[in-house]
Amino acid sequence: MEPGNYLNDSFIDLKVKYLINSLDLDKKSKVFAFSCLFYAKLTEVEDVKAGYGLVSRWTKQVNIFDCDFVFFPINLENHWSLFVAVRPGLMMVNYYLFILILIKTIIIYLHLL
Repeated sequence: MEPGNYLNDSFIDLKVKYLINSLDLDKKSKVFAFSCLFYAKLTEVEDVKAGYGLVSRWTKQVNIFDCDFVFFPINLENHWSLFVAVRPGLMMVNYYLFILILIKTIIIYLHLL
């Protein structure tokens, strides 16, 4: 890419979906990727519980705790990062607590960049 050109969220979403769709069927069912808009929507408000309310329906088709990998593409200040939760079902049984830890972990990670 040339200086001044940036990757947009549509390209990132498309690439992540392409990579997941290239997996074998048995592996594909164990992977889930949120849209690039997930983190932005989740952190749209200061209150974590209210943020959870904004995205709580985003996983009604899939139980992310049954997945081996859950991908969270995140764009902050024109920098893309990919947060990967590995076997979240083993880590957490409480979705609300999982989201709270996710937000805190991402914030700590991005401050270290």
